[in-house]
Amino acid sequence: MCLRLSLLVAAVVVGVSAQGGHFAVTNTNDAGFGSLRQAILAANANPVSTITFHTSLSGGSIAPITPLPTITAGSTIIDGDLNGDDAPDIVLTGANQPSGNGLHIKSAHGSQVVGLAIINFPGSGVFLETSRSCTIRACHLGVSRTGTTARPNGLLSWPPGADVRLLGSSYNTIGGAAPAGRNVFGAGRESAGASGLLLEGSDDNTISGNTFGLNGGGLKALVSDGYSAIALLPSSTNNSCSGNVIGGLSPEEANYFGGCLRGVLLSHAPMNAVWGNRFGLGTDGNTPIAIGSAGVRLEDEANYNEIGGPYSTFRNVFAGGSTGILIGMNGGAQTIIQGNYFGCNTAGNTGKPLLTGIDISADSGSQHIGDTEAGQRNYLNANVGIICRGPGSYCKVSGNRFGVLPSGQAPADYLGGLTFTDCSGLVTDNLFDRADVALDVWGAGNPEVYANIFRNCGMAVALHGSAKCRLGNLGNAREDDQGGNLFRTTNEWFIYNETANAVKAEGNDFGMTSAELIDARIYDKLDDFRYGRVDYSPLLGGASPTAASAGVSLTGAIAQPTPNGGAEIAFALSAPAEVTAAIVNLAGRPVAVVAEDRPVGAGPQRLVWSGRTSAGPLAPAGIYLVRLEARSPTGGQVRAVTSLHLMR
Repeated sequence: MCLRLSLLVAAVVVGVSAQGGHFAVTNTNDAGFGSLRQAILAANANPVSTITFHTSLSGGSIAPITPLPTITAGSTIIDGDLNGDDAPDIVLTGANQPSGNGLHIKSAHGSQVVGLAIINFPGSGVFLETSRSCTIRACHLGVSRTGTTARPNGLLSWPPGADVRLLGSSYNTIGGAAPAGRNVFGAGRESAGASGLLLEGSDDNTISGNTFGLNGGGLKALVSDGYSAIALLPSSTNNSCSGNVIGGLSPEEANYFGGCLRGVLLSHAPMNAVWGNRFGLGTDGNTPIAIGSAGVRLEDEANYNEIGGPYSTFRNVFAGGSTGILIGMNGGAQTIIQGNYFGCNTAGNTGKPLLTGIDISADSGSQHIGDTEAGQRNYLNANVGIICRGPGSYCKVSGNRFGVLPSGQAPADYLGGLTFTDCSGLVTDNLFDRADVALDVWGAGNPEVYANIFRNCGMAVALHGSAKCRLGNLGNAREDDQGGNLFRTTNEWFIYNETANAVKAEGNDFGMTSAELIDARIYDKLDDFRYGRVDYSPLLGGASPTAASAGVSLTGAIAQPTPNGGAEIAFALSAPAEVTAAIVNLAGRPVAVVAEDRPVGAGPQRLVWSGRTSAGPLAPAGIYLVRLEARSPTGGQVRAVTSLHLMR
């Protein structure tokens, strides 16, 4: 009788019946009978307990005045999903709490937080410390219960907290397959440095099926000044944060990011996987939602990470922002970036805004972008596909598709392909289509370029400053050292050499064998004595270029500005021909047509350009190219190029 009386008294203290470790919260009071605080105290004394909420509390808020007790009992479940619709029905707010976290789970392995909207706490909304195998799902974290308004946690603590913070915690699941597992995260606040989800010294966790920075509907940004949606950092006791999986291999496990400064930050965080996520897109996979800086940023020796993988199930999609992947600040060596889409929707059939696909800065080490198998190639449709720059950086760029949507269509807006500045790399088996400049090499850049296809580009390969580029050299001991590149005749320029260096481009296919016709699409010493010669003989297969048999030659081309803002163009023909003269910019894009198929006799010739573009206004000051083409009555063609410097 005494034992039964003691149990009854304990149940009354908690506020409801306590049978088999089940404790129900019946009011929103800060403490005492029926409160959440009292239920946590009871659960701590009874491991493997479940805390639920009375249906009368649906839509209500609990606002502690002081921090709730730390949850220390293993397998504690707090379930605020009262109607089983995988959405929160209870709000836990820190509006009345001057300091501290919302829920602090410490060494309580196997615990779960389900169906709560946790908002406005000075510290973190949920602080998971030295805990394993815990789950947080079907919650709104830093977001109102209705999913319409950002209510971030972690804004008043130092260092800043997060909506959810893991410290020294492993094998936990944040989210799960959507919709049942989905959490709706805010993305912190840039002004406070608070993140949506912060992992510190935490290994082997899974983060899947969530939205970050999006409203509950998944199609609008919650705020315009979010911070890092997910940040992986070291801790004072664990100088890395590794083995974590962000995303998954099914569409339901994708995380969606938008309305934040960056999606995922990896700092001192090696050997993690970012698989199957959507950056800068809504949950329909089509609506662009901007990310301010980068979808994924790697820094400070965040080495050996995987972004994407060899099959379509690993694919990340990057759109709606500034940069897809940013590797900088001595970070991210040996990153594998494979099978991703940049600058399009999830279906791969519509272009979406993205300024830069992949940006790799100085001292970032060696990177592996794409590969030769179909599933490993990245599709890059950003305004600039890849930038690799600075000493200490090296990129192997292989098998990728630049300027082509995965569906095979051409994107509406595409400008640049691959840029190397002051670094080296290997560029092989890629397709470049419709770029202003497909491969742009600056400074001391010196990539090896083999077996690529260039088509429909303003300039296929451009060299500037002291840059070099190994496009094939059959005169050395390497038997396989031939370019093997295919330069389609739809390119305005094959190779544009604005350096004093001689360039070896042997063993390539230019779609023609005439030396004169090939030279007409190569800008080098023949066009400007300051620049080095491009040696393209022999061609692919060992054949030598053939001498011209066009029936006409075009020599002495020169263009001089005139006082009225135009130019005089002079040249000489060896025989009568039809002449076309066009003004183009340095990217090979048309500016004006001076003459088209104009019959001209043999001897010295003179054409006059008014200085106006085809659209009507005067062309701005700058350097232009004058392209001349003469076609003989027998159909033979010759070309010449000269430069023009307009002053205004």
